[in-house]
Amino acid sequence: MYCVKFVGYSQLLTGNSAGQLKLWDLRASSSPLVQTMNATDNLYGAVAIAQHPSQSHLVIVGYQSGTVDLWDLRRGSGCDPVVNVSADESALNEIYFHKVNPDHFFSCSETGQVRHWYPSDKDVDPDFFQGNATLC
Repeated sequence: MYCVKFVGYSQLLTGNSAGQLKLWDLRASSSPLVQTMNATDNLYGAVAIAQHPSQSHLVIVGYQSGTVDLWDLRRGSGCDPVVNVSADESALNEIYFHKVNPDHFFSCSETGQVRHWYPSDKDVDPDFFQGNATLC
């Protein structure tokens, strides 16, 4: 297991070395595992998780491959990420959403680069982030 994030009062989202995301419900007595999500084209470890500040069902996951996935936790197991973009050529270390403009987020990688991600069109719904990045 590489990363963990509380995504609800009693729910944890974890990322592992196989690139899987697992959602756990700590209140469940029999089986705390709620769902498992696999990125079909990413076999690298999930190393960073950030939750959207105002839409808690949206999370961004960074991988050792340098890619970023946007996941909608409401979609359940067996679904692909909403968006998959290449962020860097090396592993991502951290991802953070902007506190004031939650349709913007930042990623940093092992190469020392910090990228500012934002929608390319002001009319794009942040639920389906389609953006580009600039180096900071």
